[in-house]
Parts: sequence; structure tokens; C-alpha cells
Amino acid sequence: MSDVEEDDDEELIGEDPQEEDQPMGSPLVAGGDDDDDDEEAEGGTGEEEEDDPGEDAVYVYYNRQYYRVPKAAGEKAGWVRLYNRSVKVANGKLLGELNAGTASAWEQLVDSVTADKIVVLKGKMKEDDPVLHNVWCLIVEVEGVSGKSDHQIVRHIPRAAFKAIWEQISSDPAMKESSLLKMPPYQDNVKAYNPLANSLVKMVGEAQPKSAMVAVAKAPSKKTAPVDPAEEAQPVKKAKGASGEAVAKGAKKAAEGPSNEGKVAAKKAARR
Repeated sequence: MSDVEEDDDEELIGEDPQEEDQPMGSPLVAGGDDDDDDEEAEGGTGEEEEDDPGEDAVYVYYNRQYYRVPKAAGEKAGWVRLYNRSVKVANGKLLGELNAGTASAWEQLVDSVTADKIVVLKGKMKEDDPVLHNVWCLIVEVEGVSGKSDHQIVRHIPRAAFKAIWEQISSDPAMKESSLLKMPPYQDNVKAYNPLANSLVKMVGEAQPKSAMVAVAKAPSKKTAPVDPAEEAQPVKKAKGASGEAVAKGAKKAAEGPSNEGKVAAKKAARR
């Protein structure tokens, strides 16, 4: 699918594993997250040097197209925080609803989101932005599905869900020194990451990542509401007086001059 492979180490450069909260069991999938993630979040003491994920990239889904988001470098757009840890959901339909920003789907997910799951992207919100802004995302996979690339696709967290997640992370005393809290997103994550504004590469053909997502169908276009026969407009009565057609005929006759009958009457009057 992609030229990027999943990083088994699942550590982020520049982060202390001890500062992240312990993953919580997901209410959406029995068993929640992998035990390995729990052990990594709990292991180690003090400051540790973490492994660099290398040149790993993630993908964003924008206007029904996938774009590759590389690791940020200097003032170039890209991801700045990535643990390669995902939240699991029960099926592709729910994943599609999350991707579409459906509020009810995100309400189910919020409680299972821990700080180590958050992916932070950095980039412009619009092409003429003078500075880069942060956008918070999640990696979401369907439990038990293999052969897909959802472990590399990040999904934008809607504003309402972000606020709930921020509150539960920032209110945890164990997370008060987390570097994540020093990366607040642009206007409470109101906008999704814009790959076009950041000149990112669109994936085409076989390079496109494959997802287990079942896309939400577009809402049908609004049609004219049926009219109650009793309320239908009544025919408009013609106004008294000359109609437009009559006026037009009169103007035509005036332009053509006197009619034959008028010419005969004029001759008779002249003889008298």
C-alpha cells in the first residue's frame, strides 16, 4: 500500500514515556487496547532517551483523497508528535462516522482516548498563513481487520470531542507536565488539517492507503417540498383593460398606418 511500514517500537522522539497516561480500555471493543501498549506506558523510570520513529509518515483524508504527511522539519509542515498507537473500534461503519465527524460516534470514543494516542500535525490553515498551527488527530483501526493501512491514517478530532479530551487530560495531575499540553491546537481544533495549503503529496493509484472505513453516504440534495392541494395557488385573474397582446397589436397597426376601411372613409369625406 505504502512505502511506509509500521514502527514496532511505538515511541516518539522528544517525549518521556512516563509523562503519558495509561491507556484505558475502549468501550467500543471488548478488551480495549493491546497489553503491549499498557506495559510500555507503565515501564521505565526517570528521563529516558527514546527511539526516533525515523522517516515514518502518516496520511490524511481530505476531499476524498489521501495525502502523505511526513515528519515536520524546521518550518516545514508535517507531524510533530506520533506514538503510532491507535484506538480500536468495532466496525468500519463506526470508523466512517468518526471520519465524518458524527457527534454521536465521537461521544462513544472520547473516554477511551489517552494522551499517548494523540497525533499532532503542524501546518498552515490557509496558504497565506504566516505561521504554522497545530492540529490534533487520532489513529483509529477496526478491531480484527488486517491488510489495511488505518494504522497510518490520522483522523481529525472535532472541536467538541477535542474539548472533552483536553479536559480529561489536563485535569489529570499525572499529566500536568506533559508536552502535549504545550501543543494546543488552532482554535480548539476547529479545522481539519489542510494538505493543499501545505503542498503535501496526493497519493494516487496503488500508492493510496487502504482503509476498512465504510464511508458515510452523502445526504440527498433538498427537493421541493410537496404542496398541499388545498394550499395550491389559485390562477391569477387577468386584469381589466387591454392585455399585453392587445397593446402589442395596436402598436403594430399604428406603425403600419390606416387600414383599408380607414382609407375608404377618408376618400368619401374628401368627395363631400
